[in-house]
Amino acid sequence: LDMHSGGSGDARWTLGRDPDPLPAPPSTSPSTTPADATAQGPIVRPIHLGHQLRVYVVDTSAPLALSVPHFYFPAWRATAAGVPTPLYPATELAWLTVDLPAGAQVFTLQWQATRAVWWGRLATGAGWLLVGFLLWRNRRPARRTAWRVQMGLWLGAALLAVCAMTTPLLASHSATLRTPAPLDLDYAHVHLSAAEIPATAQSTSQPATQTTAEPVEIVLHWTVRHTPAPLQAFVHLVNTAPPATGFGAPLAQYDTRIGGDYLPISRHQPGLPLTSRHPLILPPDLPPGTYAILAGVYFADAPHAPLPVINPPHATDETGETDGTDPRHEIGRITIMAREDTP
Repeated sequence: LDMHSGGSGDARWTLGRDPDPLPAPPSTSPSTTPADATAQGPIVRPIHLGHQLRVYVVDTSAPLALSVPHFYFPAWRATAAGVPTPLYPATELAWLTVDLPAGAQVFTLQWQATRAVWWGRLATGAGWLLVGFLLWRNRRPARRTAWRVQMGLWLGAALLAVCAMTTPLLASHSATLRTPAPLDLDYAHVHLSAAEIPATAQSTSQPATQTTAEPVEIVLHWTVRHTPAPLQAFVHLVNTAPPATGFGAPLAQYDTRIGGDYLPISRHQPGLPLTSRHPLILPPDLPPGTYAILAGVYFADAPHAPLPVINPPHATDETGETDGTDPRHEIGRITIMAREDTP
């Protein structure tokens, strides 16, 4: 339990927070990019994400000690470009870390059974066979019914053990993996590498007896390029519009700190993959249709000065300026369907 003091002098208590002093204000204006913005830092783009399998594409111009914000455990195995690569814990949080060479490569993290687990499985199998042998040896015609019940329990234990061992394999199947949509938006300090956007969602328009609805969660995947002051990411739901017309005011919005509130800025090292989750609450009167999802970034102390993208997708001149002055960029679209009334 740690006490964290804000800049205004107030104090708040948080459970499990990694304490870190508040960073100094950014040395550059929030509306500008650092002088070394053209330097090509590492980019980590998630391809497949699951509980026991995670696949990334890593592009780095120099050797990189890549840390993934997951606790180290010997069951994790790593491959880089198809070659097994040793993992080790790093930082005080014991994050999964691997040393990668320069270049573009596919990096895979997979949870596999350790040697101790395999020995345990062998011991379990041997014990099961021993119990079966003893049951078979002690069978008696006068106790045939009881013997059949015992054999049934013995076979049921085997089925339970097989299910327990195969469930992790099914959990890492491709059908259970999430596949974020790739993006390429470089904000100099961070790089927006991918996004998870549901294809459809239901409108919140519903009978008066129901007053709540599930939010539409947008997950953004970032790569740290530099270590600035804390950055906030925002996501807007807007009406679709041609680029020349520009997008209107947000119909739904959610802002949050990149990496979450419990990861201090001192741990935002170049190459670190981070996420930001944006649960959008749809307005009750939102009509069905297709809507655009926009995203952007700003310094926490300068919400009215979003950072520009240094590689805009619709650049019109050598300065990289886009059509209009809207700092938001479309990262996908979502179809809102009418909610079906339940009897």
